[in-house]
Amino acid sequence: MRGLVNSSRVRRCALLLATLGVATFAGSAGAAVVFSDTFGSSVINASTYPTITSSSTAYQIASTKNQSPAASIAAGHLKLGMAATTSGFNEAEARFASSPQQLTAAGDFIDYTMTFTDTTGLLGGGTNSLLAMGLYNSGGVNPVSGLQSSGLNTTASSPFATGGAQLWQGYAARVNGTGGNNITFTRPQQNTANDAAGTSENQDLLGNNAGGGLYKNPAGAQVGSGVVSAVTLTNGSVYTMDMKITLNADGSETIATNMYSGADTSGTNLATASVTTGTTPLTTSFDGLAFGWRQSGTSIATGIDVNSITINTGSVGTTPEPASMGLLCLGGVALIRRRARA
Repeated sequence: MRGLVNSSRVRRCALLLATLGVATFAGSAGAAVVFSDTFGSSVINASTYPTITSSSTAYQIASTKNQSPAASIAAGHLKLGMAATTSGFNEAEARFASSPQQLTAAGDFIDYTMTFTDTTGLLGGGTNSLLAMGLYNSGGVNPVSGLQSSGLNTTASSPFATGGAQLWQGYAARVNGTGGNNITFTRPQQNTANDAAGTSENQDLLGNNAGGGLYKNPAGAQVGSGVVSAVTLTNGSVYTMDMKITLNADGSETIATNMYSGADTSGTNLATASVTTGTTPLTTSFDGLAFGWRQSGTSIATGIDVNSITINTGSVGTTPEPASMGLLCLGGVALIRRRARA
């Protein structure tokens, strides 16, 4: 009840001050859930992309190595695995909305949260092992099926050189293993003029020139500076990774990436990075997502069980705290009294 009383007071004070012509700060519009998926209705590797809803889509799996075990989906579980290797990349790509979510005013944000279980070996190979997630403008084009189990490669004249995610553009954020850097890269539209051989690496969304089969036509640019963190995950444990993009008043975007222990963002923050783009960002509209990992170093099998994915949008405001609003109200009352005596 106390919170409700304070909120009521804030509204009354704001109305009072507005009546007096006293400026108040714009408040937060809060966050709206635009996509929330626990995989009860979604599919994987769809030959025909389904209608996207607020709780279902298709996840197209793309990998530079063999899937082991095969990718699967069921309520509460989107599982991907990769056979033991010293270097490999595995990812899932999806559209989460039929029309893009646009950041138009300062403070507008989009927030992508993924809760997952480390099935086996994630970040365990060495300093170049990483977990990654990304947000993109798809241009209304669905990702393609047929790239699981070594579908991302450098083989010339691939039928996947164009179409699908080739022209998606956005940002890929990563958290590295122990001693690595948490870095965000741009993922520009891939240009077939840069890829004369015509390879399927144009479909990759997360790898950024980290090996064969990963996007480099052109490669992305690092956004800001990486933050060194020592991140070690435990097999069977649950974690939450979050990527939030906020539009700034000068047109730039701040991209904050965090990883928490547990099934939400209230757990211990294990890794964090916040970077800012230039004032002409790659995109301010988003309707596509990706997640995945790189195994590098010691040859081990790796796997992930994603339990939920959520996309929120909203606007960050600067509404004063109730105590501050109270001081403004006292000033407003005093102003009324002075005017009445005048």
